[in-house]
Amino acid sequence: MFAVALGAANANAQVGKGAAPVDSTVPGIMKRAGRQASATWLRDMLRQADSRLPGSKLDELADSLAERAIRPLDPPNAEGGAAAISALNLLIMSGSNAEFKGTPYAGAFTRLVRVLETSSSRDMRARALGGLLAVGSHTNALSRLKQVAESNDPLAYDAINFLITDASGGSWLGISPSATHQQESVVALRTLAARSRVSDPKAARLLTAWVARNGG
Repeated sequence: MFAVALGAANANAQVGKGAAPVDSTVPGIMKRAGRQASATWLRDMLRQADSRLPGSKLDELADSLAERAIRPLDPPNAEGGAAAISALNLLIMSGSNAEFKGTPYAGAFTRLVRVLETSSSRDMRARALGGLLAVGSHTNALSRLKQVAESNDPLAYDAINFLITDASGGSWLGISPSATHQQESVVALRTLAARSRVSDPKAARLLTAWVARNGG
């Protein structure tokens, strides 16, 4: 399981007296966020915690974050990679049902799927796949992870591992699954085991070991 590094950011940037006005366009917001786009204020903006923004603007902002996750700044520079991870983390937090301010951003799931399907980075694809369990419909997330687990995708092992983590109450960015979601992941794992369609040897061994510990 990957470790998620979550960058700290200033959540209360203020415009001082006589300072230039804050650029409220999406490019201006992304510029203000900088390379560490996991700023609390940006998460709250997508979750509309303090103000209501047009849905089209939220979608444009989320598209910008997804694009940054897919195409890191100055690749393969390490700083560019960190910016991509921060952008992905923010998408996950903006769409989660965790006890953050505001309401979950409904478009987060779609953007994570875009990263999963489009990114050339295995690490970013894995992060997006695991993040699906924390946002939007848990049923849809399970469907996607089962699909990956039974495919020839290099992330087949990761899909099984993420399901096991979810079933055991493991957290993503401090976002723990509910008891209901844990049980749904248990059912998903048992379904995968019963169908016997997991062809990746490493993934199949992991699933078999889980069944041996937890019952079929």
